[in-house]
Amino acid sequence: MGKNRLNIVIADGPAEEMEPFINEINKSKQDGFILKIHRADWQRINKWSETRRYFKYFAVPFEYFFRRKKYSVIVGWQQFYALIYCFYCSLFHVRKQNTVVAWNYTYKKKKGKFEKIYQWFMAKCMDPEYLDYIHVPSKENAELVSREFSFPRDRIIVTPFGVKDEYEKYHSCRCPEGVKADGYFLAIGRSNRDYDFLIRAWHEMDFPLIIISDIYKRKTAHNNITIRNDISGEAQYPWIANCRGVIIPIADSTICSGDTVLLHAMSLKKIVVVTAPSTLAEMYVKDKKNGLAVTKDIREFRIMIQEILKGKYDHITENARESFLRNFSRENMARVLADTLAEE
Repeated sequence: MGKNRLNIVIADGPAEEMEPFINEINKSKQDGFILKIHRADWQRINKWSETRRYFKYFAVPFEYFFRRKKYSVIVGWQQFYALIYCFYCSLFHVRKQNTVVAWNYTYKKKKGKFEKIYQWFMAKCMDPEYLDYIHVPSKENAELVSREFSFPRDRIIVTPFGVKDEYEKYHSCRCPEGVKADGYFLAIGRSNRDYDFLIRAWHEMDFPLIIISDIYKRKTAHNNITIRNDISGEAQYPWIANCRGVIIPIADSTICSGDTVLLHAMSLKKIVVVTAPSTLAEMYVKDKKNGLAVTKDIREFRIMIQEILKGKYDHITENARESFLRNFSRENMARVLADTLAEE
């Protein structure tokens, strides 16, 4: 779309986490990509932090919209940076200037009094005149996006999410203060988690459970359950690296949440337990091979935890890392994107 214009990836996380993605895509793209970081992933602790995050989602894309003639390809690793960029283009009916790709998108239907406004807004964001491609992690989500917004199915990229491999940095790191290595199970994350089920299931369990979430504030009288709201970012890795296993209890089985936690745990050779049926389990877990899928039946759940403690599934740890390296790395995502852009 023109000489001497920039190709950019706009992200909202640490630059070092994006290096594998950028380096890999630049191997196959002659006019390489420049990484633009606009942090919006602060710890969400109150209404002000949420307001600041949403303000960033609208302010950053407007900055690039205002200077849109400078760019040839715009990839929104933070998906809303790309989507809201397209919203501005559609709203003001400007001439198309760029190839735009929204990456890492999972559509979550809104309900309530803002449902119609949100649908209208997302339809503007996904105007196929301005948005060239959108990446989703599953075929089910691709079909949903295509159906809800009349977005061409052949322009929806389906490939699993990927994370930076942190194994060398954290696999033998010091255990967090107050816990013992392999001495606790860990549940971590904020989105689409059914921690109420997990707490009910953990009653009568003698082994410690630690829940890390900045929004789950429930108090529990169970001596073996600790809920932490004060751990975020890189501080979470030592907790993953030293736990006995990671548990991801899914609330809405149709929404693929928890993939970041799951993949970091797999990369660190941890047994991951995901409640099923769920999109997350279907996409990432080969039961009893690279992870464990368990129904939200309290008796079955407790039996599986006891089996983990007895060592029945210790073989999964090596399989999990091998599966991560083969299928779920940032490099693999970059190759898929490069192949898509090569067809332009």
